[in-house]
Amino acid sequence: MIEVIMDRWCIEDQIRPSLGRKIQMLVDLYTDENNLKLPLLNGIRESILELNVYGVNLGRELTYIKGDDHITIDLGNLDSWTSTKDSRGLTLIRLKLIFKIIDPNFILSKMDLGYKTFLDVYGYKLDKGSIIVPLGLKVENNGEIEIDTTMKCGEKTEYFKEKFQADHIDIHDKKKRYNFNVKKELREILDSENCETEIKVTYNTVNENKYFIIPIVSVAFLILALIRSYGLITGTTNFDIRYLAAAVAFLGLIINFIRDGYELPFRRLISLSLLILIVEVSLELIFLPYG
Repeated sequence: MIEVIMDRWCIEDQIRPSLGRKIQMLVDLYTDENNLKLPLLNGIRESILELNVYGVNLGRELTYIKGDDHITIDLGNLDSWTSTKDSRGLTLIRLKLIFKIIDPNFILSKMDLGYKTFLDVYGYKLDKGSIIVPLGLKVENNGEIEIDTTMKCGEKTEYFKEKFQADHIDIHDKKKRYNFNVKKELREILDSENCETEIKVTYNTVNENKYFIIPIVSVAFLILALIRSYGLITGTTNFDIRYLAAAVAFLGLIINFIRDGYELPFRRLISLSLLILIVEVSLELIFLPYG
């Protein structure tokens, strides 16, 4: 027998240098089975790059066998777990599963303005969850997610659609983390029926507003760099230390943002501006002795 009491999820997205997602799942359950069969997340079996399973109240990593739509976890001797049995003789187990997957369901903006994505969860309740997005991005509408729930009870199927906003937003490794609790009304519905559940979590990410100043400044420097490049070559523009200092400072700022993994709006335009600005600054230094 397996009775899931609570499950908590943490999703961390990555879009560079390649698409990926890290998922941490914490599950509390009662069981009397030594080999525990748990469902996998929908559609990720072929995308799993790494999967680790830890017995939290056992204090070690567990072995498992991966099936088509589930994993079978070897719990060993249940008496070894630091947990008392309930009145039914079931042992309380806390598991921590860490998935690293490639090719997640991301729809990227063609203008480098964020992405839309979803996660399918089958066989769990999704009591609590959190979403961590890349640096420079945020979940739009102040942390809004959409949850589509399908409940299959024999031949009867019910659908629920809810929109949630983050209950709390904090910072994790400089990245925004959005924390959610499933609404009490939906929780009561899911707990009241012994049915198969499928939950789809959908959300959109966009760039934080303060980073839109960067492509604006980039375009301004791009235009100025083209004008000054022409002037330096034709001899109609004189060397200006103030411009050179500003250009170098801007180059350093952008390189730091890119190195630290920030997702900037209109990234390709910024990269083009950066390349032309580097060429123009090189010309400034070449013509320095003649300024």
